[in-house]
Amino acid sequence: METKFSNLKVKSKISLCGTLLFLSFSAGSLFAQSRIVISDNTVVNIHGGTSSSPSYVVVDNSNANALVASGDGHILSEGQFNTLRWNIANATGMYNVPFGDDAATALPISLNITGAGTNDGAIDFAMYGTGQNNLPLPQGVSSIAHANASIPADGAKLYDRYWFIDAGTYSTKPSGTMAFTYDPASQTGDLTAGLTSMSAQFHDGTAWVVNQFGVDDLSGTISGVPFSNSSFFSTFTLVESGAALPITLLTFNAIWADERQSAALVSWSTASEQDNDFF
Repeated sequence: METKFSNLKVKSKISLCGTLLFLSFSAGSLFAQSRIVISDNTVVNIHGGTSSSPSYVVVDNSNANALVASGDGHILSEGQFNTLRWNIANATGMYNVPFGDDAATALPISLNITGAGTNDGAIDFAMYGTGQNNLPLPQGVSSIAHANASIPADGAKLYDRYWFIDAGTYSTKPSGTMAFTYDPASQTGDLTAGLTSMSAQFHDGTAWVVNQFGVDDLSGTISGVPFSNSSFFSTFTLVESGAALPITLLTFNAIWADERQSAALVSWSTASEQDNDFF
């Protein structure tokens, strides 16, 4: 079955909210779709979800072309529990979720699945924008001061948006790479459009992992962010590249260790250390 959203007024919205919806236009009803085509100037708005009662739109087709958008057509989530669920199961391929924001800025998420998961899983997608203080925090996240103890409380080095890509329904998760899209015009704080390179970081359920992933093209895409069946966490943000060092250095010195100048003697001291393993 294929449903097309077409011949709608410019910037018209199809509102979807409820406990569990398969592309439903009213709360509580079910309408299973094997393919969704969102035409130009159409916004599919998923809203009203809470942690105890999430809102879902479900793509019940594992093919990568089962969800398509054209022109300004996009899906509006803007909440951690306003979810697009894609029943990908054990398929592979390039999966694109055509998210956007209220201003119709395209902010798609792409997953290039190269290693299949088991046949029992779906991937949930959601996202939302924040103010310059990066609040409200996602459920399960207690702090944004994760990248470096010197990062100010207003999150000056963080992009003002959170992404959620959850493969928790799988018994064995898929693997591959993902790409995030951001709006350079929305960069704030220490982030400068076209100049500041950013990377992706994820929250492992306990703390932010300080490793940085992906390559920023400086025009709105961070690609090559890896995920695997053993390391596929659900909460992501973007941070200035290089800001994730978990130590604050006070001094750093290097001198020759011998007269032949064949080895160096390095010494340093730190003001703070966070989540680092060893030097």
